[in-house]
Amino acid sequence: IYDVIVQVAPDPLAGRPERTIEASTRLIVEQVLKRNAHQALKEPVSADRPLGGAPAYRALIVGISPVTGRGERAEIVVRQKGDTEVFYLVLVSPADDYTLLEAPLRQLRDSVRIPGR
Repeated sequence: IYDVIVQVAPDPLAGRPERTIEASTRLIVEQVLKRNAHQALKEPVSADRPLGGAPAYRALIVGISPVTGRGERAEIVVRQKGDTEVFYLVLVSPADDYTLLEAPLRQLRDSVRIPGR
């Protein structure tokens, strides 16, 4: 399964003093993993290149797709959007096709433009 999920969502830490994009990203990754029990964290949350002109964090999760029975990988990239929201991408691909998809997925990620707050 190939998929790109684009989401603007409430920041789970909006209004809290401990709010950082890194902490918000960790919570979003935890939420994604709760909804996708077949996946596990492969690369923990770490700083990444900017997304749509703002600092971003990313994580990589992997697992066996319950639909296809094949390995899959999902890269989650998160950045803040204003004071109360986050913008994030989930780039999903079969694990064994990733080398063919890496460049187009990177182009897609780098093409993100987010209008002002």
